[in-house]
Amino acid sequence: STIYDCPYDQLCWYAAQDADATFRLKEVFWGLLEKENLLKHLIKIDVPLAYVLAHMEYKGIGADKKYVEKMFRETEDELIAADDAVLASSQVKAYAEKYQIPMHPVLKDNVFNTASSDQVSQLLFTEMGLTPPKYNKLTATQRVKGQKKGTPSVDIKSLKILLENNKIKVLEDLVRISKIAKTVEYFEGYLKLINESPDGRIHTTYNQIKLDDDDGGGGTVTGDRK
Repeated sequence: STIYDCPYDQLCWYAAQDADATFRLKEVFWGLLEKENLLKHLIKIDVPLAYVLAHMEYKGIGADKKYVEKMFRETEDELIAADDAVLASSQVKAYAEKYQIPMHPVLKDNVFNTASSDQVSQLLFTEMGLTPPKYNKLTATQRVKGQKKGTPSVDIKSLKILLENNKIKVLEDLVRISKIAKTVEYFEGYLKLINESPDGRIHTTYNQIKLDDDDGGGGTVTGDRK
């Protein structure tokens, strides 16, 4: 539920309390701002900026739904094609047969999950004998077991390094999948925002006083999608 679902009498009471609290805070902080020589900054920068951000939130960002849907379908088709190429590779077929991966009920073929880091890691480093370029951090369970290294990493950076040193078709396709999957996820989220928007525009929420961890404490304006 949102504030728009609130009964009118309760909403009036809330608005009055909100105004009263704001006035009380103003009585406290106005003098402090003058003392710290920040009043001019508030009046000349912060307050005018608040109006600009409010207008940006209300106006929203235009979106071409048909174009986004087209791009989503195209990238999804690319992802399926790359996935099919991996499943058709001799390395994956041998892996599926060795580990007796269950048959797909429709495709009637062994199914290798390209999104499974465990299966991809086992394929590349155990079965194909490739050298892991880096390892993941040790988990608490692995530390208890006395392991010295985490599991081999199969993130996009690791796969690219492997491909540079090993020109293997299945590696090329795995790198393609990692790239395209992110794009598909982006378009999917973008479409969700458009479909849920009452006016077909994307509306953001801005926070002009939020301090990000990596902004050097500068207090940049940050925005989040609603």
